Amino acid sequence: MPGERTITLLAGLFKREPLQLVAGTDYPPARAERLPFVTCRYTEVELQLALLARDCE
Repeated sequence: MPGERTITLLAGLFKREPLQLVAGTDYPPARAERLPFVTCRYTEVELQLALLARDCE
């Protein structure tokens, strides 16, 4: 059973919210309550590329 941190990191990787990843699974409700509602959806590289693209416009 992955921990809250792992779920949060995976959610960011797949560009989903943590609760979306555990919805409809047997993930323990008490642990799901501790998940953040939102997560970072960009890796550092993706963020820097997005900023560069914005600056080049």
